[in-house]
Amino acid sequence: MTLHPLTVGSRWTYRVTWRGFEAPESVVTQTVAPETRLVGGRVYRIVRPDDADLPPLYLRSDDTGIYRYDDGLADELPLVPADPEATWVEQRDEQTIEFYTLPRLETITVAAGTFLDCTRIEAAGTWAEGQPATILKMWYAPEIGLVGRIWSPAEGLIIAHELLAFEIAE
Repeated sequence: MTLHPLTVGSRWTYRVTWRGFEAPESVVTQTVAPETRLVGGRVYRIVRPDDADLPPLYLRSDDTGIYRYDDGLADELPLVPADPEATWVEQRDEQTIEFYTLPRLETITVAAGTFLDCTRIEAAGTWAEGQPATILKMWYAPEIGLVGRIWSPAEGLIIAHELLAFEIAE
């Protein structure tokens, strides 16, 4: 079982809404591309957004979880660890964010449907010393991927991603 399928052609469409900031609601689709990227002896699938202004995601999956890599990182980081009580820290420049998974599974309802046994990941941290904490909550459904995300990168600002539709390729 995987929490984020990486078969070529799989796609997810999300509604992105903003609160506390004037930005229009948008729809973003991400698709697993046929090309891969080799980094440190590991092969990553490239997940491309339909918006050319957004960077691609580099993801890989194995029995220990789902991992991401990008050019700003010295090494890969867990996206969704298989350990239901995992914790990890992401450090970039002045940004420090602590992640943890919750040991219970949840049922989540979004526009694309109701998903059982979702893994919830939360994160909290700071962008720079003296700045307000950033807070992140994500839900991953088995064999589907990310179904929802709520991110508050600054006090009073909330960015939400809600799964509208998905297609998992064979």
